[in-house]
Amino acid sequence: MGRRGWQFGLGARLKPNLALLLVHHATLVAHDHFFDTAAVRAMAEITRELSERHGAARAAEFRDRIGTGRKVAIQILEFFDRVGYTRRVRDDHLVRRANPWQVTPGSEAPRGSS
Repeated sequence: MGRRGWQFGLGARLKPNLALLLVHHATLVAHDHFFDTAAVRAMAEITRELSERHGAARAAEFRDRIGTGRKVAIQILEFFDRVGYTRRVRDDHLVRRANPWQVTPGSEAPRGSS
């Protein structure tokens, strides 16, 4: 796992009982992957940047930016599809709306998602 992967908290596969303790600080991305909500916010921003630069986010470019393997990158992009942040069209993930994890002045960061 690349250096950036650790920056985003990747590789932290948590047991279900530990996941309960992190409900306010973590987001369930795949059945066995939890990420710090701030890391999800940063990865959503990377997805937006890729979409603006290339018209869409694709797994290989996203993987390179976050420093993980292809499987984890795809799971994250599929999570963004499921929650409606992006929409998948073939191999492209198109940003549909503003980053739901973005903190604005006077608002609270979203709690963990499932």
